Amino acid sequence: MHCLLLQLCNLIKENLDILLIRYHHFVFFKECGADCVKLQKSCLKEKFTTSALSRTYDGPNSWGKTYGEHKEHLEFDLKQIKELQEYAEKIIGIPFTASAMDWVKEFL
Repeated sequence: MHCLLLQLCNLIKENLDILLIRYHHFVFFKECGADCVKLQKSCLKEKFTTSALSRTYDGPNSWGKTYGEHKEHLEFDLKQIKELQEYAEKIIGIPFTASAMDWVKEFL
């Protein structure tokens, strides 16, 4: 069996709400032959220094006044990840996984 793993980038969150992500992307992935949906999760306070997170970040693609606010906007929280997992596995019938990009305390 050919195994295809497609990664759902957190940047999708920039323009879509969680319902659109669930339906349009997960259904599309499965219809394209994906065997799994994968997210990446970061704990920003562990990954970046306080000065990096508090630096001004006000460009045209910014989702906050600081880099920390911008990055926080792009991360799915635990509740959203559990919702995505339940939808993928129970409704669509496709396995769901997430990989930690750093030490992610909220999942321990």
